[in-house]
Amino acid sequence: MISGASMAVSTRIPDKHSSAQGKESSLFLSYLCESLLLIQLLEEHRWEAAEKKLGDLFSKWHASENVTGEHKFEMSNMLSVAYSYAASRQGRQPESVFGNESTKLAVKSTDISLPELEQWAMGVMNKLRAEQGETRTVIAPHKNDIIQQIQHIVQQNLHEDVSLQMLSERVKLHPKYVSWLYKNETGEGFNDYVHRLKMERAVHFLRNSREKVYEIAANLGYQHTSYFIRVFKDRFQMTPQQFRDRSACS
Repeated sequence: MISGASMAVSTRIPDKHSSAQGKESSLFLSYLCESLLLIQLLEEHRWEAAEKKLGDLFSKWHASENVTGEHKFEMSNMLSVAYSYAASRQGRQPESVFGNESTKLAVKSTDISLPELEQWAMGVMNKLRAEQGETRTVIAPHKNDIIQQIQHIVQQNLHEDVSLQMLSERVKLHPKYVSWLYKNETGEGFNDYVHRLKMERAVHFLRNSREKVYEIAANLGYQHTSYFIRVFKDRFQMTPQQFRDRSACS
């Protein structure tokens, strides 16, 4: 059943401002997806496929009428992330691959023309491919190994505020790639996994310890007991104390 409010939204003709916002959102999501795909191709050393993907990207961008300076800034960031990852897998510092051009690009990325950006991107791609032959490639761990490492780190640090950024620093991978990889390999989002694990640990403490609710919250990395109670209630439809009381009676 569709409510009147929902129908009003769905039948409303979007104004120019909302249409522009939609295009910008679509472009941003496109950059994110393409970044993750390019990273995967570089990780697997599928250079021809990576070069074709890059060429297709720029063909699409050249054909678009909505590319602004901000969009080009996002493009350069996306490419820098992908290339930095590839360089690290070759045992190189990103600066050794980018050279001085990366500094110039960062300064003028909003003003740079698409042909200039394309020339830089193709140049770095060719350099990465050429130097693979003269550099001992650092073999990337198997994806299952990365997933196991992620899960181990989370399980050992549930007493902290486990963030994607913290985890990415531990496994030395980009946060966007970690998020995509975990979701792609397990079918569960990273934040959902952390949240589920904390709730399972909370249930264990409530059933098997005499710790106060605020102590359990602190042990699970929640700075505010009220927030812990709220997320627990959202998941189990009762407060932690109510859960403990019912468990004691059963």
